[in-house]
Amino acid sequence: MGADQEMVIKGTGNVFADLGLPDPALCRLKADVVILIRDEAEHLGLSEIELARAVGLSPAEVSRLLRGQVGDCSLERMLGYLTSLGVDVDVTVRARTGQLRGRNGNLPTLASVAVGGGWHEVIVDWSDGPRAGTSDVIDLGPLISTHAALRPLRDDSALFASVRLSEHADAIEWGPDDALAVSGATLERLAAEAVRASESIKSGAR
Repeated sequence: MGADQEMVIKGTGNVFADLGLPDPALCRLKADVVILIRDEAEHLGLSEIELARAVGLSPAEVSRLLRGQVGDCSLERMLGYLTSLGVDVDVTVRARTGQLRGRNGNLPTLASVAVGGGWHEVIVDWSDGPRAGTSDVIDLGPLISTHAALRPLRDDSALFASVRLSEHADAIEWGPDDALAVSGATLERLAAEAVRASESIKSGAR
């Protein structure tokens, strides 16, 4: 290999395994549960304080949970939080990997994100989930206008332009930390709704 050539090593598909962490399958499952909890809280319009009351945690504990800081919290306990929110999930464990499947299959994972041409629009490419291999332009305006947690994005174009993928590519984030975030599951739902609306308009125009 020449000095100007780069070595490319293919990942396993589980970032926790690639990082050499112990029990990567369990780590992946816990990360997927956090995504589902965060998405359901967004869907229900719950603040962190309201979410804490719903699952029986303190606001500080919920804040750590939503950041993926689950520590020694067991998977069983985390699934109990989902049950408290009225969510049903199926857990499938495969050889060498673990994956939590929602109602519509694999949880959505992003390949890239960029600012779109319209106000509060983002362009996302999907690497896994129902829309894997596709690209969508998603209008986040309605979500930003109705969720208090996203209020800083309403009139700050520079902040909105700082959008990036989360560490595990399961959400998009803004700002110096991950306090402002929209999960991949929510993005997938918005993209699917936009596609259905577009198809409905085309059908009505025929």
